[in-house]
Formats: sequence, C-alpha cells, structure tokens
Amino acid sequence: MWLSCYGVPLNLWNADTFHNIGKNWGKVITLDDATSKGSSFSMGKVKSFITNVFEAINQVFTLDFNGYSYPVRVIEEQAVVSLTF
Repeated sequence: MWLSCYGVPLNLWNADTFHNIGKNWGKVITLDDATSKGSSFSMGKVKSFITNVFEAINQVFTLDFNGYSYPVRVIEEQAVVSLTF
C-alpha cells in the first residue's frame, strides 16, 4: 500500500522522517522518487508493504522537532480495480 503524507515541513523532508512515519503502520519498503529526490513537496509518499492494519488509514498525527509540533495527515491510497466484461 502507499501512504500519502501531507504537511511534512521542509526542514523535516528527508528519508528518515518518511520511514518513521511509515513505521507507524507497517514495514516501509521504499519512498516514491519525487519524495526521495525532493522534486515535489506537495505530499510525500511511502510504500508500506507489511502491515496488520485492516481499516483504511486516514489519520492526523503530530511530528515534534526542536520544540515545534507539526500536524501531518497520512492517507492510504485506495487501489482502484476496473473490471471489464
């Protein structure tokens, strides 16, 4: 599954931050290219493969750093399957 992360501040935009975010829901496999290369800052994407969470993830939590708190929303991307007959 892919987790989209909104609200991560630029001063915390690095692989460690996104790996720590993903660990809240499972084992992190990788980050998407735009996230790891810093080519887009609208959202970060984490691929989390092994998880025991069965309900859809849509949560806001707080990243704390150097006395500051940053709200971050994490949303599981929903897979869309199209069947044609």
